Amino acid sequence: MANYLSYFKDGRNQYDSPASNHKQAYEAVKAEINDGIHYVDQRNLDPTKKYANKLEGVRKWRTKNPKNFLTKGLLPGTEQDFQQLEKWAANPEYGTFPDLYRVLARNYPAWETNPDGTRGARLYGYDWAAVQYKAMTGKDLPPITGIVAEVKADKSGTWFNFTRYPSRKAAYQVKVIEDKTINNPENLTVGVSE
Repeated sequence: MANYLSYFKDGRNQYDSPASNHKQAYEAVKAEINDGIHYVDQRNLDPTKKYANKLEGVRKWRTKNPKNFLTKGLLPGTEQDFQQLEKWAANPEYGTFPDLYRVLARNYPAWETNPDGTRGARLYGYDWAAVQYKAMTGKDLPPITGIVAEVKADKSGTWFNFTRYPSRKAAYQVKVIEDKTINNPENLTVGVSE
């Protein structure tokens, strides 16, 4: 749009009517787009639908192997993503964690199985990658650190709610729970405690 406006502005005094000025600006921008000067897609979308086919291949693999689809072998079509995961595992501070595992965990939910056979916690992208990495290399993926580790370790859901729905009240609630001052008289509602 900005290119069109600049061409239109530059052509104001050169053309008789706004329609002819519009036509020259439109043609100039169209030529730039066709030449690839502007509007290059940063994601480099593949017209062969390679990414969609990769997701579909993983879905089919999961359907064929519902119990052990993550541990049976490398997910089909994810060779490059696994190489990126190996690079990240070698140096987690500077590498880029492959986004594919997050997308797969979001699109195709999976859960841990508890020792008694019941469904446990939901697996997120890191968990998918950790299981795949362990199955393929026999080594553990480097642990998550920082605030993400705190949120995952918090079983009360307080940190999760604070990160999802930040507010002064949520921040105060986290502080009170962490300081163990939740039972102080000023934090209790009269007549409701105990």
